[in-house]
Amino acid sequence: MEALVTLEQAKQHLRITHAYEDDDLRMKLRQAQATIIDYLDGTSSTTWAATMAAWTEETAPEYVQAAILLLLSSLVDHRGDDDGNADDVWNAIRRLLARTRTPVVA
Repeated sequence: MEALVTLEQAKQHLRITHAYEDDDLRMKLRQAQATIIDYLDGTSSTTWAATMAAWTEETAPEYVQAAILLLLSSLVDHRGDDDGNADDVWNAIRRLLARTRTPVVA
């Protein structure tokens, strides 16, 4: 899958102007995107999965890009020493992406 958020967009979001962390940011950006796509794909229909596979940075919904940036911020801020506000981050991500999840019928 193509990158849905560019390195430049990520750096702007994080207010980073230097280049010496670019490799680390690229890695964390890939991880954040993969995690969000996996979350979306968890209960999605086949049609939805095909739609996600065709997304690009220009066509991905802005709320999906926002979720990627939220998770990226958390990965950058909490580099393994603590989980910081992981519950708050995931609650915000779930609210952003709620419209994309296939509802569970009990």
